Amino acid sequence: MATMNWTYTGDPGSSAKDLTRFLIGDTDESEPLLTDGEIKWVLSQYNNTPMNAAIRCCEAVIAKFSRLANESVGQVRIDFQQKAVAYRELQRDLRNRLATEGAVPFAGGISKSQIRQENANTDRVKPAFTEHMMENEQISPWVANNSGGVLNGRGSC
Repeated sequence: MATMNWTYTGDPGSSAKDLTRFLIGDTDESEPLLTDGEIKWVLSQYNNTPMNAAIRCCEAVIAKFSRLANESVGQVRIDFQQKAVAYRELQRDLRNRLATEGAVPFAGGISKSQIRQENANTDRVKPAFTEHMMENEQISPWVANNSGGVLNGRGSC
């Protein structure tokens, strides 16, 4: 059997690999789940972002435990399916964390200086709606003679 290249410094802040290991609980050298190479490859697929990599690594661990049969010797029982279920729950929790952690609502245009700053930004996407967007619209004869169902003054909704 080939030896498994597995390292963990005990400091999740030391590297993206160690943080990924920390997030998925792969910190016990006596029971390694993924090799350093596997984690580094997953990190490379997710722009070196440990939270995204941890979610994908959970999938690999789930697959690993799902293919193993439960074992029992006497009164000792190892339930690999239970481990797979636990990693599915961890994966769900990590996804929820990713979706909510650091999310801060933003309401632009609250202050006059912020409005000036946003308007001066040449890289800003032009808003689809503007304050005066409906002014000076030419009304077609069709709109003038018909009621309802026309929103843009050009005979279509």
